Amino acid sequence: MHFTELPELCYDGVLSLYVKALYDFYGKKAPDIDSVISEKVRELKKEFAVGRSKCGYMIDEGNPEHGAVFVSDDFTFIDRSYGGEQSALLFDADMAGEVLSVLGNRNCRLVLKVIYQRQISTGDTLFGSLSELAEASGLTEDAAAEAAARLRHVQLLDEIEKFEHDGFKREYSGLYATDLMYVLAILRLAHIFTSNMLAAPVMYRNALNMTCYNGPGL
Repeated sequence: MHFTELPELCYDGVLSLYVKALYDFYGKKAPDIDSVISEKVRELKKEFAVGRSKCGYMIDEGNPEHGAVFVSDDFTFIDRSYGGEQSALLFDADMAGEVLSVLGNRNCRLVLKVIYQRQISTGDTLFGSLSELAEASGLTEDAAAEAAARLRHVQLLDEIEKFEHDGFKREYSGLYATDLMYVLAILRLAHIFTSNMLAAPVMYRNALNMTCYNGPGL
């Protein structure tokens, strides 16, 4: 297997397990033939990809098992801690809240956008001056400087100060590809939350271990 195949193969694997779990959720016996499951996966992928965006999810708030799975064409995640005793502590995480506040600022997102675009097109995120960063992001230098300061505070931007023969200089650079991956994941979740995606097959069990059929089944 080539490593570049991993995202697609992982998506197929999650969907395959998701389909099998649906049979259990609705009290049906899952087919023993892999080709039947594979066909269900193809149908689900087509349903997620065509027309208005759709998704499927499993949420388990029961005890002792708990967790959540979200599946869609662009983004899929598994949260093994959802519903656990410690999961509510995330609401107390101040630094996480600060990151969300920074990403809520449009100018900060514009700066991150040009950094991301440069990263995926050239592999380099360095902007040699504030004016270059401002021009690329379509902001004034004052607005770009303010956005850069906020991004630097949450460690999403590196500001490099240099003393050169012609004077003082600042350079701006994104940090790591992993930082951009986290940012894109946060923004994807926010977009999913605000886009009212249609739910396809849904599995939900509440804290009283009661299953709730609040979506179409198989």
